[in-house]
Amino acid sequence: MSLPDRSAPRVPADHGLACLGLLMQLAGNVLAAYGALAAVVALFAFRGGSRDTLWVVLVLGLGAGRALAHRHAGTQLVYGDRAIGVPGPVELALADERRLAGVYTYLAVALGHATLVTVIARLHFDAGTTAILALFGGLLVWPAILLVLTTRPGMRALGRCLPGSADKGFEAVAIVMTILAAAGLALGLGLLGFLFDRPAERLQQGPALLAIVMLCALVVRSGYHLRAGIEGLRETSIERAVGYATRYANFGVISTFCAGAVMLLCVTFSRYALRDLAIVIGLVWTLLAWPLIVRRFFADRHFDDLLAGDTAERHHRAPDAGLTGLGWLLACNAAGGASWLLLRTAVDGLPALQAAVGTLGAPDGALGAQLAVLALGGWAAAELVGMTARAPAAAIAWAVAAVGLSVYLVAPELGAGHGGLPPTSHLAGTVWQAGQIVLAVAALRLVTRRITPSARARYRSTSPRS
Repeated sequence: MSLPDRSAPRVPADHGLACLGLLMQLAGNVLAAYGALAAVVALFAFRGGSRDTLWVVLVLGLGAGRALAHRHAGTQLVYGDRAIGVPGPVELALADERRLAGVYTYLAVALGHATLVTVIARLHFDAGTTAILALFGGLLVWPAILLVLTTRPGMRALGRCLPGSADKGFEAVAIVMTILAAAGLALGLGLLGFLFDRPAERLQQGPALLAIVMLCALVVRSGYHLRAGIEGLRETSIERAVGYATRYANFGVISTFCAGAVMLLCVTFSRYALRDLAIVIGLVWTLLAWPLIVRRFFADRHFDDLLAGDTAERHHRAPDAGLTGLGWLLACNAAGGASWLLLRTAVDGLPALQAAVGTLGAPDGALGAQLAVLALGGWAAAELVGMTARAPAAAIAWAVAAVGLSVYLVAPELGAGHGGLPPTSHLAGTVWQAGQIVLAVAALRLVTRRITPSARARYRSTSPRS
C-alpha cells in the first residue's frame, strides 16, 4: 500500500472546489429561504396600500432568485450536469466538463441583480450616494472574491473540467463540518445558559420548558455533527467517516422537524404574528439544508466507489490536509462580514427596506478595525486556497486579530446584559462575534496541526498475511 508522493503539489486536484460547492449550496438555500419569506411578510407588513410595498417585494424576490442561482451553481460545481438530471451513459463522461459553468452564470446573475437593485433604490427610493455605493458594493463583495479566486493561474488551468481529488474532498468537508459543529455547539450551550439564567418561576412555564427541550436536541445534533467532522479529519477509515456523516445527517433531519414543531408550539403560546411564523419556517429550512447537503455528498461519492469496485482509486490523504476547504470557508466569512457591514449602511439609509427586513444589527464601533480584520481574512483565504508558503502565517495572523477584535467588541455587550449575558437587542451581533472567535480558534488549531501522510486500500484482504 503506497503512500502519497511527497513531491506532489500541496494543492489538491480540484482546488477544494467541491467544498466550495457545498458552501454555496448552504448559503443559497438559507438566503433563498429568508428572501422568499421576507417578501411574503412584506406583503402583510405595510398598511394603507403603500406604493412601496410592491417595490420592496420585488427587491426581496430578486434576492431570492439570485440565491437560487447561487445554490444551483454550487450543486453543479459538486455534481456536474447531474445537478439537473441523471445523464445517460454517453453524457456521463461530459458531466465534469461543465462544473464551473454554473459559477460563471451566477456571476452574471449577481452583476445584473446588483445593478437592477441599485437602480431601483436610486430611482424609486431616492437613496443617497452613500447608500447606493454601500448597496452596490455589499451585493458584489462575494461575486468579486469568487471571480478573483476562480481566475487564479491554477484555477484557469482547470478550464471547465473539475478533476477528482485524492480523498474525494472528504477532508476539506470534514474541516467545514467540524467548524460549523463547534459553532453550533457553542451557540446551543450559550442559549441554554441564557435560559437557565432566567428566574426559576419562568423556567417552569410551558414555552421555557419547550425551548429547553428543543435546545438540548440541537446540542445533541451538534455533538453528532462534531463527531462526524472529527472522524473525517482522523482519516482512520473512509467507511467509518461516511457512516458517521450519514448518522449525523439522519439525526439532523429528524431533530430539525422536532425543533420546528417545538418552535411552532412556542409561537402559539405567545402572541401570534406572521413574522414569527416566517422566522420559524426560515429556521427549519436553515437547519434542514446542511444535513441534506452532507448526506447527498457522502452518499454520492461512496456509491461511485461501490460501483467502481476493484477499479476504484485508493483514497489518499489530501495533499493540503483539507486546508483549501478552510480557505474557502474564510473567503465566505470575509465576504459575509463585509456584505453585512455595507448592507447595514445601505438599509439604514432606506427606511422602506428597513421596515421590511429590520435593522441588520451589529455591535457598533471599530468599523475600520472590523474592515481591516475582514481584509486580513480575505488575504488568509487566498493564501490557503492557493496553499502558498505564506498560508499558515496568514491564517495565524488573521486568527489572532479576529479573536482580539471580537473580544473587544463583545466584552461591553456581555457586561451590559443581565447576569453577564448580552441584551436581546444586540444578540445577533454578539452571536456573530462569538462565531468569529470559534472560527479563528479552529483555524489556528487546523493550520498548526501535524499531519501524517496516509493511504488506505478500498477493501480488506481476506488472504492470510505473508
